[in-house]
Amino acid sequence: MKKIFIAILMLPALAFSQVGGITTGSGTSYNTIFNPNTEIDKSEEFKELAPKMYITTSYLAANVDDIVETFFLRYNMYRDEMEFSKNDQLLYLKKINDRTIVFQNLNTKYKLFELNNDLKYFIVHNEGKNQLLSRQTVTYQEEKPPVNSYVAGKKADFIRNDDIFYIKFDNNSIIEVPSNKRKFYAIFDGKESEIKNYMKSNRLNNKDLEDLKKIVTYFNSL
Repeated sequence: MKKIFIAILMLPALAFSQVGGITTGSGTSYNTIFNPNTEIDKSEEFKELAPKMYITTSYLAANVDDIVETFFLRYNMYRDEMEFSKNDQLLYLKKINDRTIVFQNLNTKYKLFELNNDLKYFIVHNEGKNQLLSRQTVTYQEEKPPVNSYVAGKKADFIRNDDIFYIKFDNNSIIEVPSNKRKFYAIFDGKESEIKNYMKSNRLNNKDLEDLKKIVTYFNSL
């Protein structure tokens, strides 16, 4: 299984032809929106493992930026890519800073922001000048053979990680939410005491999604 998976990651992007000439219903060329992806391994072993790379294995209706047409996408957490299938080609949505993807039925908004000099997909949890974001990720766990007859081995697998929360401040800096409360107060430069008092009076936890939404919304009101 390990060899199969590595082969998938190392395949050159030659298996698919270019997507030029295909147009959306609104007349937009697909090659301005998507990049061709490498060929997907269709072995039974990979089929069993692959679904764990995705939030949902189905392609769901989504809006991209201000493009009129609805696209059917799915988010690949492992590769951090939005996937699209067209004419038996698997395509990746091109990454552009501030690009917005809204999944209609999930009522979930993703945006592309730069983190550590690389564009990453974040879920946006609130509107306003300062935004609460989160990242969804999985880690690939390689196959582990049995140590001996008493210790069983482990199959290769994708392990879902806890979501990581960030705050995007109005100066465009993106800071990971600290778990330590003292460090958490400190990221609200100049408003530490207000945030501390608000959290204490409302019994809010900086590790809880709903509480973090309230904190960032309050911060936006200051």
